[in-house]
Amino acid sequence: TIPEMTIESSALEDLRLEGKHTFENVLDYSIRLKLSDALGGKKKKNSDFDDFIIEEDRKGTPYIWVKMSGPIDDLTVGIDSKKIGEGIKQEFIDEGSELKKLIKGEDPEGEKKKKPSYTFEWSEEPDTIPESH
Repeated sequence: TIPEMTIESSALEDLRLEGKHTFENVLDYSIRLKLSDALGGKKKKNSDFDDFIIEEDRKGTPYIWVKMSGPIDDLTVGIDSKKIGEGIKQEFIDEGSELKKLIKGEDPEGEKKKKPSYTFEWSEEPDTIPESH
């Protein structure tokens, strides 16, 4: 049995894996991938300013659970509906507790929603050549 673990990789961010691998080379893995990695997409540039403005990480990155099972020479790969169901169940539990706080007049997040923060980066070198007199 392989407990849930995060695998550090330069190719895939925030990859998580758990499952079983028998001595007979039969696998039963659940793998959590960022949805953008699973779809093979790259971040799209929205404007010329993207080189200078970096948006800080936001909560709510979409993930997908993939199931890989069977003998190693005949693997079956598909959506892990059990894991996805567990995630949906947890979301309903979280939404229910948030609704209870709203009914009591409390702020469900404990603080006001924050706008995304940005970091501006630029070169300290002058971008023009000084005129010689």
